[in-house]
Amino acid sequence: MTLKVEKTLAYYDARAASRRVTWAAAAEMDRRGLTRADVARRMGVCRSRVTQIFDGRVLTFVAAARFARAVGLRFTVKMERAEESGTRSKGAT
Repeated sequence: MTLKVEKTLAYYDARAASRRVTWAAAAEMDRRGLTRADVARRMGVCRSRVTQIFDGRVLTFVAAARFARAVGLRFTVKMERAEESGTRSKGAT
């Protein structure tokens, strides 16, 4: 596999992991009846920053951990062995 393909696959793995983080947080927000403004207050940021996180624009590990804690979750990362056939892994969770 070429370096360009590897970089592209890594990018999409990261985007998928980011989406899983925001989906989990959104589900917990719904369960707890929290708004984005509530989460922003708990994180000590403005509401627009929470929107940026939901849009996947600023989701670093630190932001993900703060975001998770603000909605009552714990952020963890798991790396999995890529399949031996050279295809991409299932991604981080």
